[in-house]
Amino acid sequence: MHTHSHHPIGHSQIRGRALTKVTFIGLLANILLTAGQATAGILGHSIAMVSASIHSLSDLASNAIVLLLLSFSAKGKSPRFAYGRGKFESFASLLIGLALFWVAIDLMKDGIESIRSILGGEEVERPSVLVLWVAGISIVIKLMVYVYTATMGHKYDSPTLIAKSWHDLTDALTPIGVMVATGLAITLGDKWVLLDPIVACIISLVVLIPATKVLIIACKDLLDVSIRPEEEAQIRQMLESLPMPAETAGQNAEAGKDGLKVLQLKTRRSGPVTFVEATLAAQADLTLPQAEMLRAAAETALQQQLGPDTCLTLTFKIL
Repeated sequence: MHTHSHHPIGHSQIRGRALTKVTFIGLLANILLTAGQATAGILGHSIAMVSASIHSLSDLASNAIVLLLLSFSAKGKSPRFAYGRGKFESFASLLIGLALFWVAIDLMKDGIESIRSILGGEEVERPSVLVLWVAGISIVIKLMVYVYTATMGHKYDSPTLIAKSWHDLTDALTPIGVMVATGLAITLGDKWVLLDPIVACIISLVVLIPATKVLIIACKDLLDVSIRPEEEAQIRQMLESLPMPAETAGQNAEAGKDGLKVLQLKTRRSGPVTFVEATLAAQADLTLPQAEMLRAAAETALQQQLGPDTCLTLTFKIL
């Protein structure tokens, strides 16, 4: 006996519009930051600020890609995409993770080259006060974008926005390092100019942490890895505690304490959607209306536990 699955399309469309709005705001912020940081880095003689502008430029590209992929993901199910378009969002997360890795490598490369040049005796001009001002403005903008993106990411359970918020946070760390290094170089003299590329190298290492986390989550989604074991255990417990219809309760000797037993449980994520497929033991006298009643109760409980974007398929195996 098999019952149908359900996916809340209306919620997906509302969610998609909200995620697109957040990404578009981040895109506009990065356009301003890229232009401002590049100008300040060149005019203010700061390799760290130029690296920060490259970081912001990578954000521009990733935001544009995410905006495009989220627009596909928000369209929901169709005859060709029977399971929805959640993988587009997972793929967007993967691209963000790869962009973070690229930024980290680029920052490290530029920092090492600058350190070698300075230690080799090359004359390097001290960063100007302009760099300090732009770094301060960049910190404020990036922290605002981070808080907004992280809040909306958790509100709509979006792995892509949560990944993007990590990216925004690392962007805020970059100008903080630039500000510290520039301030010391301006205040204490030329010998502290070496701090500028050293900060760029430290920032590159910090960026690798969220990059690794984002890539792991994205790869799990794309490879259909099951959700966490503790979450599966909670789902199993919830299903086995569903109250059986009065007509059949207590008749199943093989069932759990309330008349049901989970014979098989499969889970996976596709972007924001969690798919749950379960096979439950049932007596031959379980009717279709009773099975549908159990499915509806299980779906309501799962959506309260995992969020509204949960797709449940129940199969009843006659004992």
